[in-house]
Amino acid sequence: MSEFSEIENKIIEYIKKYLPFREEHILSTRELAVQIAEKYNVDIYKTSISALCHDLGKRYKDEEMKKIILECDNKEYPNYITGALLHARVSAIIAENEFGIKDKEILSAIESHTVGHGNMSMLEKIIYASDYLEPTRKIETANKIREKIFIDFDEAFLDVVLESINFVLSKKQYLSDKTIELYNSLVIKN
Repeated sequence: MSEFSEIENKIIEYIKKYLPFREEHILSTRELAVQIAEKYNVDIYKTSISALCHDLGKRYKDEEMKKIILECDNKEYPNYITGALLHARVSAIIAENEFGIKDKEILSAIESHTVGHGNMSMLEKIIYASDYLEPTRKIETANKIREKIFIDFDEAFLDVVLESINFVLSKKQYLSDKTIELYNSLVIKN
């Protein structure tokens, strides 16, 4: 998939304009996600759009994201919910409102890429994992997991979830109940 569709080009233009500081990460996430999707026969177009949109909300500060969510969802978040968690929902809102993306699977993949949930689709898992594993991130453990994801997806995905949980705990930050649900759903299956 060397050429981008019209919608992908519009999203990339948006990224260049509003998120130049995230462009390298987003494009690297997309590249890895597409490679994983090809390996496991997941829709490449949906994967590409989801990966390109996953961090669109990062252009806003926490208070702006809370306002966007309040306006769209009529939902308020407490102060301990920060941009790390808010941006996924805002990214899905931008994808839908700016780019007319209505596909529920794509929107769900964008929205669940930070905390996950207990019944994730393969597309959702690919975006979640690719966001963590993409090569421009300098995470030592990611290199080993990145290789493993093409050999044993389920085992590698569990490793990504564990690494993500460990990171949140090491920072003494709020751990979403959805992430706990995700972890439990994976270990119950094993």
